Amino acid sequence: MRCLRLMNFEKRREVGQLKLYFSSRAKCVPSDLIEPITEFASPACSHVDASFAPNENIKLPSKHLDPKDFAFHPYSALVYTDFVSPKQASALENDILKRMRRKRFEKGHWDAVITNYKEIELPIYNSPTDEMAWNNIHESHPVEMTHEKANQEQVNPMFQLSKDSISAIERVRRHIVQSHFFPSKEQQDNEKILKYLNCHAIHLKKDGMLTAHVDSIKFSGDIVAGLSLKSASIMRLRPASASELARRDGEEEHGDTLDQTEAGSKAMIGCGHVDLYLPPYSLYILSGVSRYFYTHEILPSGATFQLQDESNQEDSSIKVEREDRISVIFRDEK
Repeated sequence: MRCLRLMNFEKRREVGQLKLYFSSRAKCVPSDLIEPITEFASPACSHVDASFAPNENIKLPSKHLDPKDFAFHPYSALVYTDFVSPKQASALENDILKRMRRKRFEKGHWDAVITNYKEIELPIYNSPTDEMAWNNIHESHPVEMTHEKANQEQVNPMFQLSKDSISAIERVRRHIVQSHFFPSKEQQDNEKILKYLNCHAIHLKKDGMLTAHVDSIKFSGDIVAGLSLKSASIMRLRPASASELARRDGEEEHGDTLDQTEAGSKAMIGCGHVDLYLPPYSLYILSGVSRYFYTHEILPSGATFQLQDESNQEDSSIKVEREDRISVIFRDEK
């Protein structure tokens, strides 16, 4: 009983710490009705290696950057393991690959961030609770309804996804709402709730590269999250250079504001990093400093991750031989 009480105390303390962190950074006002560790999952501390994380004492190559902005916060980068079921993951993978069938692998992206990939948008309703609406409307449109008939009846494109795929996507969206955003009663009445951009699905080939970058803030908001399918991978977060922060903000770069040594770089090498281990079915969420001040990238095949808090094992390192990777990316509106 004593052990159980201690465990419950630790979980309550973790809930309180997470709530304090997210409520101080989210667009919304804190609410005692919502707890960040939801019915869906708790974060897996073992899958985030912050051994070399930057702190307030890091020496930055640019005098125009404040070290305090780059101090890593453990709740700004979270990994939830086994977030979706194998059935949901398989449905999503099949739906995505069907829609990508006629697309060719792209050699490069316009901003040189990603190579050897396919990408599609997955249109879906904006509300995080629209799975209920989907179920109601789906009952009035039988499963055997053809795509042609669906188009004639102006059924939303989301209905072209399977029910299991919709369930997986809405599971992620509801979890983000419950764990990262705390709307007040007044905001709920005014319908000022979190709204999402359409999901993007990315098929990255085994030899493809996703290099260091910070997502632009011109169109997306506080959260960057990804559901990992197929191959495991390692994501690395590193402090972003002044030039990359300018790109993040959509600003023109000015030579007199950037140090020459990092004028063309995206991440500041040698200033620390944080690694996330992303096995299949896992969900990562970046917010705060990890979303705005760190680049993120996928390490190439052969990279090694050291599982945390695994002292009872002789060797807790994992060498990831990356295969083709499919991910579904979630972003909120600005």
